[in-house]
Amino acid sequence: MSYLGLGLEAAKAAYAARKENGAARLDKRDVLYKSGADFEESRAKDCLNQCCDLAATAQDDGMPMAEFDSQCAPIVHGTLRLPPIIAGDADFWRWLTFMEDGLGAEIVDWRYGSGHRKRSGSGPARSIYYGLEELKKGMFAKLWICANVMYVEDASDPYDGIEYADVDLWDSHVIDVDFGSSAVMARAFVKVIRDLKLPRGAANDPTVPAGFRDLAKEMRRRHAAIVFELFDDGEAYGWVKRLWEERESWCRKRLPSENEPHGSTGIVATPR
Repeated sequence: MSYLGLGLEAAKAAYAARKENGAARLDKRDVLYKSGADFEESRAKDCLNQCCDLAATAQDDGMPMAEFDSQCAPIVHGTLRLPPIIAGDADFWRWLTFMEDGLGAEIVDWRYGSGHRKRSGSGPARSIYYGLEELKKGMFAKLWICANVMYVEDASDPYDGIEYADVDLWDSHVIDVDFGSSAVMARAFVKVIRDLKLPRGAANDPTVPAGFRDLAKEMRRRHAAIVFELFDDGEAYGWVKRLWEERESWCRKRLPSENEPHGSTGIVATPR
């Protein structure tokens, strides 16, 4: 039982080479053979090829980057089919990024670096998106985590909810918060936002009508006294929905108006 990985120092060297000359070719001697689980390399190649095809389509169509993320996440999760031991290994994600002569790195650069249509200049994306810092900040690991949070194997749509494209929602309120460790509660949070069309809001600005940022703040506060992991999907959804409906008991802000700038959700639903 084995899978491949790339250590941090080797990945840093590959990243430095990419910054210097645009190449990210791996020395086979740097690739680690790790035990504990089996993984077929062909699945990684399939994942990267599909992500590359999606990036090309996104570039041609002028697709918003948040929408690209929402479509790419199920590809990463569904093609790799990772056991927990591999999904939690930063060495694996670094290998995925730099394998195949750096095809994954090309996608990372297109999404976050000089290939990003909102950026200028040359050079690769910041090292954090290559997985050289926190695992959950690397592009491919982050996409996998988002899809894994929403995944319900026996559902008619296993990734229901992932289609809501909002970088702030996923990065700040699913990946980076305590209740995000409870997949059931994170799924409920995303689906309530979708179904009730909640605005973003601004938790620390009393002049902005209440929104999902305020809801997330209240959920974090209550997590200290409630074991979210004991909820099933239906219970979690009902709890989050009631918490929002009863917001006057914990949030003194006025209701948003559809005519106000802050009254829109800021979320784009993208069909899959």
